[in-house]
Amino acid sequence: MRRFIIGFALRLIVATLISLSIWWLFTTPFDRIPLPRAAVAMIIRVIDFPGALAGEVLPIRGIELVFDDHDTWCDFCPLG
Repeated sequence: MRRFIIGFALRLIVATLISLSIWWLFTTPFDRIPLPRAAVAMIIRVIDFPGALAGEVLPIRGIELVFDDHDTWCDFCPLG
């Protein structure tokens, strides 16, 4: 049981750190980030890819459980 709790705590810490770092990269203005814009965009796209892919593959998106809007959506579609 102790091993399970330690493993769960480590996974929770890693997931929280990844989420906070992506949130920081996404919300901080580019002139305040010590990385070039291309690097930030690449990091966000690589980390966001599994979620976007799951959204394309799975038949229901998570927010439809709350709001049943029957709207079309696409993470990989170009703007416009």
